[in-house]
Amino acid sequence: MIGGRATARGALALLIWLGLAAPSSAALPSAEEPWIRADTRNFTVFSNADVEVVSALSADLELLHSVLENLNRGRTRVPPIPTYVFIFRDEESFRPYKLRVGGQPAPISGYFLSHPHANFVAIDGSRGELSRSVVYHEYIHYFVRNNLPHVPLWFNEGLAEFYSTLVKSGDEIFIGKEVKRHVAWLWANDLIPIDRFLATETSSEIYNEKERKGAFYAQSWVMVHMLLTGDEEQRHNVARYLEGLSAATDPVDALEDAFSLRVRSLERQLDDYMRSPSFRYFRQSLDGIETEMIFQHRQIEYSEVLYRLGYLLAHFNPARLVEADRHFRASQDLDPNYAPAWYGLGYLRYLRSDFDAASFFYERARDFDDSDFLVHFLEGLNLTHWDITDRELGLVLDDQPDRLEQARISLEKSAELRSSFAETWATLGATYVGAERPSERGAEVLRKAHELLPQRADVTFNLAIVLARLGRRDEAEHLIEGALSRQADEETILKAREGLLHVDLQVADEFLREGDFEGGLEVLEEVISQTSDSELFAQLSDKVDEVRTYLISAEHQRLFEEAIDLAQDSRYDEAIERFETILSESRDPELRSATKENLKRMKRLR
Repeated sequence: MIGGRATARGALALLIWLGLAAPSSAALPSAEEPWIRADTRNFTVFSNADVEVVSALSADLELLHSVLENLNRGRTRVPPIPTYVFIFRDEESFRPYKLRVGGQPAPISGYFLSHPHANFVAIDGSRGELSRSVVYHEYIHYFVRNNLPHVPLWFNEGLAEFYSTLVKSGDEIFIGKEVKRHVAWLWANDLIPIDRFLATETSSEIYNEKERKGAFYAQSWVMVHMLLTGDEEQRHNVARYLEGLSAATDPVDALEDAFSLRVRSLERQLDDYMRSPSFRYFRQSLDGIETEMIFQHRQIEYSEVLYRLGYLLAHFNPARLVEADRHFRASQDLDPNYAPAWYGLGYLRYLRSDFDAASFFYERARDFDDSDFLVHFLEGLNLTHWDITDRELGLVLDDQPDRLEQARISLEKSAELRSSFAETWATLGATYVGAERPSERGAEVLRKAHELLPQRADVTFNLAIVLARLGRRDEAEHLIEGALSRQADEETILKAREGLLHVDLQVADEFLREGDFEGGLEVLEEVISQTSDSELFAQLSDKVDEVRTYLISAEHQRLFEEAIDLAQDSRYDEAIERFETILSESRDPELRSATKENLKRMKRLR
């Protein structure tokens, strides 16, 4: 029993327990079955399979990682977040943790989930060679997401299938060998019409096939196979295609431009290619490829098994949160002092927007382990009240600076404990975007986040806005028109440009406050000429009219005073000229009246 807490806190805990205490359809894993944790060079593996199976699949995954690094030097970017691999002993133990289709476990051998907190790979380890191909397929999706974020679904799936047959033989590797089930399907069936094929998305019916055996996966594989194993000119065209995609071109237009042909011609080429008697593949020496295996493993406690599987479920869709809660609570029952179970429960409350309850659990987790970077990150995230999986770019912060300052303290602590965890820097940086005053620390933090997450549009966006607020507008504009224009959709880019204009408005307001009305007007007119926000345009138009009226009035007043000075020096003609200018332009009745009287006097004296 945990002691030392006030009655009110105990009541809060009881209410929190009741909040998610709903039944779950997924059974907990057996407490009698041993699980191991294995740490390799780039992955953390959890498994209830035999150590030999875990070691072999881990080695396969590390080999693929090394091959990709070797083939894509200077391009491969793997965000510094953990990649957790769950290798289940068999179908029975895997079933409760599968993705769901229509409320039922999907007929799949593995899957990949990507999230700002971590990447998750889960596979059935009993499928032999198929298990390895699933590992490869899923990891290629990870690689594509971080290096080729704009590729269409068919290229993503085709590339994953292309690499899924990678195999080591002696001191060589073979890449791109034929996938027999795809070849068999292609020889027996017609192709999907090219327009429909190229437009396929994850919600499309033809994409949601069983175990990648049908039309879309087969056609994606053969399309990518044809493009990648062609001659040098063909491979050059593929590179042009990928560059075109990164420039935010329409995918079909990019394809036609890169290959200098219409997609109908490409469809005919594909139809001929798929009927080839054999398919080419690459052979490559292992020279220069890291093959030394680091594999350190240990058996883990049942409480950690429950937490790890609950953490996996917590990163599914919201329908699985009750199951995740059941795992965390079971872990906590076994070990009330186990901090991850506490902050796992807190994270579920955060996902349900119950921020006060989440704060309770995070505080308890820190009581048991203050050295875990993740609890400090989650606590900071909770204090910002942002959903990191659905965060709006350019967030305008609320008026609770004390809470944001507390969030920064937690996030700074997380960064101190694990400086390589990218999401801490991204979230910490976002707290500075709408701060009352711009901060050099905000720019420093966001530069770090941008270095770790160069493909993240929200990070690029936030860095640009903070730089602009610090007066470094050229740097901000360079980011928006450069990196952000390649990362984001047109709506986001437009929003960033508008954000830059709002920063310009702050500069204009500063000019006006200091009495530099000409400088303020110049900035306002520039903003009006660029904004696409009709409401802002209307507001600024009124403001520009006011400033112009003031400046004209000030100019007329200057001319009036100058005319008086000229009259005192008996320079009546010059004084008359200025008074007449005022009468022809000014609409100020008082100034016009005074001008008329002085003009009459000047004409009499002349």
